Amino acid sequence: MGNAHRAARYLILLCTCAGAAVLCPSIATCQQLGDNVSPIEAYLEDHNLPWALATELRQRMKSVSASDRLALANRLGRIYVQLIDTSRTPEERDRLEELGKQLLNDVPEADSFDLRISLAKARYMYAETIAINNKLELADPEKIKEAVAILNETIPVFRDVASKTNRQVELIERRMESVRLEDEAGAKAQLADAQRLRSIASYYAGWSTYYLGSLTKNPRLADDALRSFGWLLNAQDGKPASVERAPVSYFRLDHVARAAMGAGLCEALRGNTSVALRWLDLVERNEEISDDIRNQLFMFRITMLCDGGRWSDLDSAANRRRKEVSGPLDVALARLICVAALRSLESGDTPKLAQPLVERISSDALADLVELGEIANVLDIVKTFGAAQLGDDGFIVRYVRGLVQFEDAKEARIQAGEALELPSKDNEMRRRFSQAANALTGALTADDSDGFSSLHPGLGLMAGISMFQAAEFAKAAEHLEKTFHLYPDAGSAEESLWLAIVSLDQDQDVSRRDHKEKITELAAVFLAKFPAGERAATLVMRDGADALIDQNKAIEVLLGVPSSSNLYISAQQQVAKLLYKRYRHARGSERDISATRFLAVADRILDLYRRRMNDANHELSDAAAQNSVVLIRQMLDVVTGMPAPDISRAKAALALLESLRTRDGIDLSEAEDELELRRLQIALYEGDQETVDAIAAQLDSLGEPYDKIAAGVIFEHAIRMREKLPNDADTHRQVVRTGVKLIDSYGPAAEALKQPSVAGLYARVADSASRVYELAGDKPMLDLAMRIDAQLIEAGHTSLDVLKRHAALAEKVNQPKLAYEAWQIILQGSVASSDLWFQARYESLRVLAMFDASRASLLMSQHQLLYPDYGPEPWGTKLRTLTQEINKAATQPLPAQESEETR
Repeated sequence: MGNAHRAARYLILLCTCAGAAVLCPSIATCQQLGDNVSPIEAYLEDHNLPWALATELRQRMKSVSASDRLALANRLGRIYVQLIDTSRTPEERDRLEELGKQLLNDVPEADSFDLRISLAKARYMYAETIAINNKLELADPEKIKEAVAILNETIPVFRDVASKTNRQVELIERRMESVRLEDEAGAKAQLADAQRLRSIASYYAGWSTYYLGSLTKNPRLADDALRSFGWLLNAQDGKPASVERAPVSYFRLDHVARAAMGAGLCEALRGNTSVALRWLDLVERNEEISDDIRNQLFMFRITMLCDGGRWSDLDSAANRRRKEVSGPLDVALARLICVAALRSLESGDTPKLAQPLVERISSDALADLVELGEIANVLDIVKTFGAAQLGDDGFIVRYVRGLVQFEDAKEARIQAGEALELPSKDNEMRRRFSQAANALTGALTADDSDGFSSLHPGLGLMAGISMFQAAEFAKAAEHLEKTFHLYPDAGSAEESLWLAIVSLDQDQDVSRRDHKEKITELAAVFLAKFPAGERAATLVMRDGADALIDQNKAIEVLLGVPSSSNLYISAQQQVAKLLYKRYRHARGSERDISATRFLAVADRILDLYRRRMNDANHELSDAAAQNSVVLIRQMLDVVTGMPAPDISRAKAALALLESLRTRDGIDLSEAEDELELRRLQIALYEGDQETVDAIAAQLDSLGEPYDKIAAGVIFEHAIRMREKLPNDADTHRQVVRTGVKLIDSYGPAAEALKQPSVAGLYARVADSASRVYELAGDKPMLDLAMRIDAQLIEAGHTSLDVLKRHAALAEKVNQPKLAYEAWQIILQGSVASSDLWFQARYESLRVLAMFDASRASLLMSQHQLLYPDYGPEPWGTKLRTLTQEINKAATQPLPAQESEETR
């Protein structure tokens, strides 16, 4: 009934008569009260502390004279009025009412009209709520009885105050007319206050009497209510309000406009619907009325048309409003019209000729409620009037009957203690849901179905849910997929598509291949259409989700799962998995970004795991511990692989792993080689050479791939040190030592050098080996460098550095032919006439002359023909000088021993 009562609350907001607040009393300030105010009271007044001021006045009343006590009582009464009008909770209001009654009992002679009105008004407002609920068929007999009793109590209070204040008005007016008053301003203020109180009392007397007549179906009370309203609506003294004497210009004041609308309702209660509508027309014509009044006018007009049986006018007014708002009537109006029409049909008051129209009016109003999703209101109306009262056939009739069957089946499952997330295993339950599905889908075939197309998406979803609950999975999936494609932009589209996927998940009758393909197809559509929320996250975490959604989008979806969700930990784990995978495959700045994002997520997950490890459920705590080990190993990989490794974080992670080993008994033997690698990396970054040497000495004991990775780490560290100490032979020896181990780990050179990264390793080792020879004269290092460079050249890795180094080393070992071959490769690979080309020409002829001066002379002659000036400097001068040396050497025979060695 919660949604049904929302309609009542909305109607109460529209129809509330509290507009008389514009007539609220003016509370006398301490300055106006003069010397009878204590300093404490002045302070409380100045600082706007009415509750404290009321307490102070109650205490003071106990110790003052009778005359002062009366004055204090009047002040206290006005404060209570102020507090009642601004109270925010029923409890606060009840407390104030008790205090007010106590004051009236203690000081009955107090001039407390304001307080009496406020106390009666608080009671009246409760009765008014019941009366409005009664219009909507939402009030039970006991409540109606209670409201009648309250109104019978409050009406005499309002009338008594109205009568007494009217006499005060007359007395003050006569005094002002008969004699010249010294305090004319004071008299006018007294007159205004008396008129205000008379208006408030008359206003509430009118509304109270109207609602009493409405609840008791006593039209005679409307006459009494009209007389009360007459005081605000320009009626002659004691006469009922009439349209002819209505003060139209004063309708700009909300309380006067509401009094006029109240007069109209009284006329409707008397059966004078035409006169009732004239009151509303008068109010509506005033262009100065407020928006609140304008909104209430339509509700009151509908009420009057319903009460008067003016069905044709009601139908026109309702359809105009639907057209104005481009949609259904609001819930209060729709329910009011629906129950009024059905009550008229049920009672037999509807003329036979008007019955089809009234049935359509009730059906249209019921359709409004259905379109608004007010299922509770619909079911409540059906429960009150019965499904038979809705009509014989048509979309709405079929829809509502299906809805009733669906809700009854749901309620039966709940009563049986079954969860609604999965279909029932009970055959009777399944049968009931199947009947509901048939009834709901039957509504789509009704002749007037097209006129309710806006309801089709919701109906389709409800039918699909019914099929799912009936365990008709294939049928549900097909129906829900069709519903989604027909209405992809409807509010229920996401639910329809999701339940189609869930239905396929539950279906065991389709072939596995078709099953997977269909789920994949629908999941891809779902993620494209609804890429946020827990459902999207669930799909992203399914096997094969990589083919459904871009990785960036998947991460975004998973990060969107709130921490309050049951999926939160799983979603965070999947994010970590994706980010770690991205980190492993990324390069450059993208790798750094992935590392940072991964570590942020990993920290959150690790914190969640720590909490779970303390869980009393051992299965949960053990799983959390094992998952922690995997995550910490990944974190170690990331923090040690960053450009600026976070060593403190790495050490903390290692310490945590050790605590898991010692405290929780986690077996880390499988990860021991990997952890040794991390210790090596930490030692290298911290400059702990002792630990580095110790681990380096045991590299062979590490299993694959950590042995090779560890050697690579040491090698890269040595390379970094070489850059800092380029002329330190020991540093270059470290590069050679670890580099050779790495070279050996890759196997035969012919195969290994097919990998460009391995070729880089060879070249760097050769470079350091040659540098050791240069710095320390270590002949084996020279041989090593020569051998490695020769392997590189043979494998086709002929970089300029390799060729130049190889040529230079070949000369050092007196092998000019090797040097010549190296320079020839450079010459052939360089751009003709470039600086490098002239250098290669010069060097190649120079070393050629060492073992074949005649050929060198011939080649030099050819060069001179092409370049008469020999070439740009410095190569022109070098080549001219070399020409002279070659010509001289060409005329001298080589020594036999040298010739044999060189040839």
